[in-house]
Amino acid sequence: MKKYCPNNLNEVCNICGIDDGSPLKINRVIKDAGSFNEKFHYHKKGYEYYILVRGEIMMGVRNESITLIENEFIRIDPEEPHRIEKILQNAYYFIIKTNSDPKDKIILE
Repeated sequence: MKKYCPNNLNEVCNICGIDDGSPLKINRVIKDAGSFNEKFHYHKKGYEYYILVRGEIMMGVRNESITLIENEFIRIDPEEPHRIEKILQNAYYFIIKTNSDPKDKIILE
């Protein structure tokens, strides 16, 4: 058992990951409304789960724009191109990754 208590209030906080013995990588993200500069990418092997606690975000997944609202989540499958396009309302969310190998992420743009 390991209790995680992130006291880092920066925009992105790595809560746990492979380097501390966890089988998952979990990031907590706090972002103000506005544009988001993320390129389309995919992961060769890893799944990603975006869990929106508060706010509203727009994501591009494949050729579709998807809006997530408070208390919704989305699973991104391996090799599925995606990105966060815009933070529509101040957002507080978690990203859970099943593979934290930096070589797993392939940038498309």
